[in-house]
Amino acid sequence: MASGLAHELTQPLTAILAQVQAGRRLLQAGNEAALQQVLDDTVAQGRRACQAVVIGENLPAEEAGLFLESLRLISLLTVPLCVFLMG
Repeated sequence: MASGLAHELTQPLTAILAQVQAGRRLLQAGNEAALQQVLDDTVAQGRRACQAVVIGENLPAEEAGLFLESLRLISLLTVPLCVFLMG
């Protein structure tokens, strides 16, 4: 369950990063209608990430440690990618 929760947190955060990048491009292009949809999707992904954190906080102690370890490993893999993408 812990690794599944880590995925449930990582996936929306990755989506948020991609959506913000798309939003920048849409803003520069002046496409406000498409930008509104991207912003709505970004809010939904943020809520999804928050739900994963709340569930993770309520795990039994033995599973909470696995959840935190999964997050640590995922961050080791995703942080360099995020830094690269954010330029």
